[in-house]
Amino acid sequence: WCLWQAVQTQWRTAGLGGVIGLDYGEVRKEAADLGIEWNLRTKRKIRALEQMERMRINGGNKQSGDHDG
Repeated sequence: WCLWQAVQTQWRTAGLGGVIGLDYGEVRKEAADLGIEWNLRTKRKIRALEQMERMRINGGNKQSGDHDG
């Protein structure tokens, strides 16, 4: 939860108010700063939360993001 809260300023935006997804380079840096291991389990959790948030923000319009990592 701490990582999710910490990365809420790391969204990549698309046009007028839509979001594409999180900047995973910054998410990994933030995880390291918090002492959270960046592994497959952590990545899956963040991606699940990211997908739900994108759908909420974009009104259900799924947009694919540039996911590095």
